[in-house]
Amino acid sequence: LQLSRAYLVLARAALLNFVSLKTFRKLIDFDDLIIQTHELLSSSKAHLERVRRELKHVIIDEFQDTDSLQW
Repeated sequence: LQLSRAYLVLARAALLNFVSLKTFRKLIDFDDLIIQTHELLSSSKAHLERVRRELKHVIIDEFQDTDSLQW
């Protein structure tokens, strides 16, 4: 149990460092890309309409490991 707790503390510190570094360097990862796109298109009707108007087709590469947000 002590070892598991130590791993959790280490993992949490690594995650917080990763998020902090991404923010500092103004970078995004794949999950951020999905989440930020969803937030933008959900909150802005103008952006959503522009995407609908301009994108006729979307190519999906490696259709695997998808979750509901990706749909």
